[in-house]
Amino acid sequence: MGDNTASLEARLDYKFQRRSLLREALTHPSIAHNKQRVKKNAPPPPDGDKEARTGFHFQRLEHLGDAVVQLAVSEALFEQFPNESEGLLTKLRTRAVQTATMARLARQLELGQHLILGRGEDSSGGRDRDKILADALEAIIGAVHQDSGFEKSRPLVLRLWAAEIAALREAPVEQNPKGQLQELLQNHGGETPTYRIVATDGPSHARTFEVAVTWAGRDLAHGSGRSKQEAEVAAAQKALKNPSLNEWIAENAASQPCEQPCEDHSNNSTTLPRGEFHI
Repeated sequence: MGDNTASLEARLDYKFQRRSLLREALTHPSIAHNKQRVKKNAPPPPDGDKEARTGFHFQRLEHLGDAVVQLAVSEALFEQFPNESEGLLTKLRTRAVQTATMARLARQLELGQHLILGRGEDSSGGRDRDKILADALEAIIGAVHQDSGFEKSRPLVLRLWAAEIAALREAPVEQNPKGQLQELLQNHGGETPTYRIVATDGPSHARTFEVAVTWAGRDLAHGSGRSKQEAEVAAAQKALKNPSLNEWIAENAASQPCEQPCEDHSNNSTTLPRGEFHI
């Protein structure tokens, strides 16, 4: 099965009974497309089959794993935050299962080195791409669920996400970054930031969106997510943390026309200090 998967199983603390599930979870769609072996209606292999299903890849297991992760993390948050509202629990879960978080967990498992990729995807850095790593991690969890049920997949999720969930107790959830950014920018220029989709990736059931947030004719930041809303929130968060934001705000404010009769500063020109505005 390519690279030594025994080391991966050791890091997962789980040994697969059906080896074909592990191979399927590690196989990116690019390998099947390259070999033109996709068989959409092929039956599953019998239990105990030692070989992978020809032409299969991890998207079906990813779909299942996503549901397992959502349920296990939701239960954990429900238990650990007994006094919080549904709205806050949703925000906490969104942070816990975002693509960047899952990619980081996949790197901790060294999952990238075990992936079975098409030649083009491999040569273009696919083994370290956040989206691929996150999808593969969900596929692994889906494979464990198919192999042994929720009694094994749930503990795996809780173990992998333990530090992430603990961190949620230490740091408050950022309150509405889109609203924060809009309020900040409107207070220093009047314009409302706008969001536009600049790229999409993946199949229709697992699409990733890349969004740019624009203000005063300038792209402030890009963000990505599994929905347009998630991508917009990510873009707003990055914009708020952009070290150039204060400078851009000051430049825009200095270029605004005076609302009152302007004094003649032609002989006494001044510029706004760079630290005039603060986030």
